[in-house]
Amino acid sequence: VLYSLRHTYASQALMAGMNVQLLAENLGTSVSMIERHYGKFTKLARRQMIEVAAPKLGLEAANVVKLRG
Repeated sequence: VLYSLRHTYASQALMAGMNVQLLAENLGTSVSMIERHYGKFTKLARRQMIEVAAPKLGLEAANVVKLRG
């Protein structure tokens, strides 16, 4: 189904870091529609990029204590 291909393309493009404005232009829609329907993918991609690029402090999960806030 064409809708499924479009959805897959949009999802994969956002997770790969494609600019939202460029994706909206390629799909012939608005940035607000992309953010509304595919926002979860931009958040996931952002988190993955941060985790990959963030400096590693040599901390192991077993040694990290969660602070109460």
